[in-house]
This record gives sequence, C-alpha cells and structure tokens, in this order.
Amino acid sequence: MLGTSLGSKLGIPEQSLSFIVNQPFPLQSARHIQQKHALPTSVNPSTLPHVVADLDYRLSHGQSIHPGFERGRRGSLATLKKAGSGHPILMLPGTFSGADCLLPLASELHGRPVWIADLPGFGRSPYHHSANVIEGHVQAIIEAVASQQEPVTLIGHSYGALLAAKVMERMSSDHFHAVRLLQPVFHPANSRYKSRFANRLLLPHVTEDRLRKELLARGCFGHSSEMPDSYVQFARNELSSPRVRATLADTQAALTRAEHFRLQPGRWSSSQVSMLWGTKERVYSIPTAYAVIPTTLLPYGHHFPISHPAETARLLLQSGL
Repeated sequence: MLGTSLGSKLGIPEQSLSFIVNQPFPLQSARHIQQKHALPTSVNPSTLPHVVADLDYRLSHGQSIHPGFERGRRGSLATLKKAGSGHPILMLPGTFSGADCLLPLASELHGRPVWIADLPGFGRSPYHHSANVIEGHVQAIIEAVASQQEPVTLIGHSYGALLAAKVMERMSSDHFHAVRLLQPVFHPANSRYKSRFANRLLLPHVTEDRLRKELLARGCFGHSSEMPDSYVQFARNELSSPRVRATLADTQAALTRAEHFRLQPGRWSSSQVSMLWGTKERVYSIPTAYAVIPTTLLPYGHHFPISHPAETARLLLQSGL
C-alpha cells in the first residue's frame, strides 16, 4: 500500500517498513559502521519514547530548521536551546502551541541562555503516561528545573503559565531567579470541553480556516493581521498527530475542573513573580486573589507573546530576568 498513490499521500517512505515485512533484512552496512566507530549495538529503551516523538513530529511538521538554536533536552522535555550568559531561561508554551511558536520571542532575548520546552505529549516531547495529565506536566517541568544547577527564570504562557505557577509553589525558591507569567490561565475553561472523548472526536476536524476564526473569536489575537501564518500552520500540523490530539483533548478536559486551579498567590514573592496581561482577552480574566501580583497590562490579545514578541521581550528584560 505504501508503494501506491495512497502511500504518497500518507508521506511515509515505501522502504520504512522493510525491516518488518522482509525477513532477510541486510544489516552488514550498519554493523560495519558500528564496528568502525565503536558504537553500542544494543538499544537503550529510555531513548525510544524520544525517538518515537521525534519521528511523529517530523511526520506532522517536516524537517524544521531553527537558526541560532540547538535541539536538546532538560529532563524528559525536548527543548530548543540558544546559548548566552546570565541566569538560564526556561520557557513553557500553552496549548495549541509548542517550542517553535516561542522562537521569535526567545530570539529577542539577546545574549541570554534560553531553553524553550515542548510540554509532554506535544511537539518533540514524549507523553508522560501519568494518570493525571496536568500532574504529569508539572512533574516533568520540576525535573527539568531540578536538572539545572543554578537558579532559572521560568516563563510560561497561558497554560504554560499555570504550570509555571504550580511548579514554583512545589519547589524551593532557591531554584528560581524569577518567574514571569504571560496571560496565565487561572480559572476553569468552558465546560463544553469537559469530555475528553468528545474533544478527541472533534479535534481531527479542525481546519485551518476554522482555527483562524476561533482564535479571533476567543481574543487570542486582536486582529487577523496580528496572527502569524507560521503559527496557524504549526497548530494545524500539530493536530495531524494522534499523539498530540490525545494529549490536547485530555488537557482541555482537565482544565475545566476547578481542582487544578488551587494556588496560593498570597504567598508568592512580589519581588520574584510578575505577570503580563493582554487586555483584549475575551475568555479568561484575572481572579481577585491575583491582584497582589505585579501586573503590566498590554493592549493585545491572549497570544501577545506570539503576535508581539519584540515588545514582550522588552518588557521581560525590563522586569529583570
């Protein structure tokens, strides 16, 4: 089937399954390279989830090139890394997003070391397989922060900001130089997303045109001219992955439940934590309990780190990263 026109539409090479369907599969060339370079001949099981996630990403997005950034890992999180000096910055994207979407913002943080992470089950990061999707994301970020010897600046956008706040509350303040929350999601989402099964059925049918209309209707962007084509294309490509759709469907359902938003902002350090908030937001608001957190208002939509990366970076640098 892969050799037919159907195979070409799937984008899977005809030879990709040869090692399964052809019993006499030649290994001489591979063994020659292994012996020549003294490479290990056994498979490391711990790398397989990352290999599968990377292959899935390539099937969905193709081979991506990110000038100035290197691929890497912090704990179990796949990252895009930019070298620099000073306190390292770990950036967390929201849903319908990924590390690629925050590249313009990270590029504007000139001279600073930045790791942009893909959350588990999104982008190039393997899923955590925890029974609680949000708890699994939190634990993966805690491991990533703990793997860094010096304090980090943790920056989260949207759902990533909720995760950043949860991680900050669970770890010693010594792990953080600063925490910056960009348009954080601090109250439950609309109950129409409460069924993960319904979410899984609907997500495959999200077209690029429907996605654009929904993003504008929800106030993610103030105007269609602010919506980068690259972002819409990335989000649509992500939804072509069953792995990502399943993770997103479960995350959407979990975000409708109040128990995931039990935080204690009254105990946060105002010298360490601050927020940036776009006033054209139409779905979420800042709960009264968070009025104690220093907040800078911007005349943009929910996705202002994506639509206005230069101004976002300027404000972040001014806040003392």
